[in-house]
Amino acid sequence: MRLIIRQSSMKNQDPTGTNLLLGILGNPVSHSLSPNMQQSALDALGIPMRYLHLPVEPDQLSGALDGIRSLPFRGVNVTIPYKQAVMPYLDQLDATAQEANAVNVILNDHGCLIGYNTDSAGFMSGFSHGSDALRRGRVLLVGAGGAACAIVAGLMRRVSAITVVARDISKAETLLDTVGAAQHCQTATLSWPVTPAMIADHGIIVNATPIGMQGFSVDRWLPEHATLTALHTCYDTVYIPQDTPFLVEAKRQGAHCIYGKSMLVGQGEVAFQHFTGQCPPPGLMQTVLDESLSLL
Repeated sequence: MRLIIRQSSMKNQDPTGTNLLLGILGNPVSHSLSPNMQQSALDALGIPMRYLHLPVEPDQLSGALDGIRSLPFRGVNVTIPYKQAVMPYLDQLDATAQEANAVNVILNDHGCLIGYNTDSAGFMSGFSHGSDALRRGRVLLVGAGGAACAIVAGLMRRVSAITVVARDISKAETLLDTVGAAQHCQTATLSWPVTPAMIADHGIIVNATPIGMQGFSVDRWLPEHATLTALHTCYDTVYIPQDTPFLVEAKRQGAHCIYGKSMLVGQGEVAFQHFTGQCPPPGLMQTVLDESLSLL
């Protein structure tokens, strides 16, 4: 039986300095700007670690995690499509990963792999404190993957209703049940595709799919005749490009937009604390990300 850690520790960095590698594990990962942010923070604090891209094919996932366990890795970030797939291979789960039912940070503690989730905190960092959008509180969440799980965990105590729209309704239902969202707010699931009526019935629209991401085969999920207003808050977890087709249209119609880079920076800052036991220099990750995006 997997041990569940009820309290996360930010002070578990390797005191011997033998874990010199970090990375981001996923498929694809070549586009990821996490290495830029994390390496800049490591260098600024004089921490002798290297942060790498770690592309892994699905049939290599188990072997990749064995490698992280045995090689001098302090830990890794986990991205699409492995935030849930890695969970059976881990030795322990922190309470954040348990609630979100997804892992985006793995620490290697002397061969013991521990899963954490910093996506919930990162996602919520995109909203200003006491946001009016959260108080209006009806969320349409597009997608039911690992990122969606963390988003529901972050939102469910702060909004009045969450509706998940997905191609696989059973997956959306399982997501809501596993996270326990119905204990905190109204919940519902709807079948793909997104319709104008769905948009009209919700004040917060969140894309938690890779649709719109640079290089992804599909770039649009928002229906052509959807009406967005200044009362809508539109949040895209995709950050390359920064101006996704969804946010371009939302901005054109006067909606409030929250960009995926907010979540990326927020989760990255918390992950850095897990990896090193230190806070990154204030504002550095945001500055590095903005500079990197400007070069694309």
